[in-house]
Amino acid sequence: MICLDLKNGSQPAWVYQGISLSPSPVLLANDAAVALGTGATLIGVDLAGGAEKFTLDFGQDFQFDQLLGGYDGHVVSVLGSRLERRSEEQGVATSTSAVFGVDLRARRAVVIPIDPEDVGVPLKPVITSDYFVYADGLRNVSVRSTRDGGGLRWRHPVGYDLRPGLAVLGATVFAIGSEFIALDLATGKLRWKAKAERGMFASLGAGGNTVYATGTDPYGVHAFNAATGARRWFCETPRLNVDHPIAVGAHAVHVPAFENRNGFYAIDAASGRLLWNFTDGRETGVNDWQLSCDGAGHLVAQHFDRAYGLPVT
Repeated sequence: MICLDLKNGSQPAWVYQGISLSPSPVLLANDAAVALGTGATLIGVDLAGGAEKFTLDFGQDFQFDQLLGGYDGHVVSVLGSRLERRSEEQGVATSTSAVFGVDLRARRAVVIPIDPEDVGVPLKPVITSDYFVYADGLRNVSVRSTRDGGGLRWRHPVGYDLRPGLAVLGATVFAIGSEFIALDLATGKLRWKAKAERGMFASLGAGGNTVYATGTDPYGVHAFNAATGARRWFCETPRLNVDHPIAVGAHAVHVPAFENRNGFYAIDAASGRLLWNFTDGRETGVNDWQLSCDGAGHLVAQHFDRAYGLPVT
């Protein structure tokens, strides 16, 4: 785990060795940088100095595979398995996929079984204090509670073209496929929908009072009023990598190009004007660009073995 200073990331502020090789992002929770260890272990590292603050091991009956997100400042969700053994000699007999809600303060994990139709589906949930929102294996938008053992609140059928990445802005869930739909977070009631004239919507981003989606015919980014669904603008671009969410900053949105050597594009959030293209010119195969930005003007782009910090004003 590497910590980089936003003002000067040329040298790590600290490095912590010993986390899992799982390709999970680090979560900031309970005043620590939280990562997976081996087995069913969570490791918390001090943000200032990189020293280990805690290790929570939930034993041999579970396996943690991926950090999904966090809420309430001290609870993280983990995708993994519950293991059932015949005996110590025979080893693992069966495993059941599960989502674990881990309270870092109480040092307690609550197991939320995943429905059979969801097993094997890339789980890309949006997690809030009350809701676990995801696209399930039957092409529904599904919303579960984070408060009562993962009970199902509602399901909304979308169809075969539902994309796995959803977005939540305020009290609304957004999902995309051939249509862009907005659903009430509490009830699942349809608020509005917009249809792609050609192709489909492929990846999402949300910020302020606007939601964004990439389009595939032609390639580019669409912007919609989050409350009404009214179209704000469309910016045509070269072909995009639509397997990653749109990174939304205070004044611009950022989308990766289809080929790694072409980097990524910045689009003005207000006007939809294409601002610039950044690339290191390297073609690294499956090592896609990973983009992250905040409302304070920081943009961090990670590509294979390099991280780039770009001031965005």
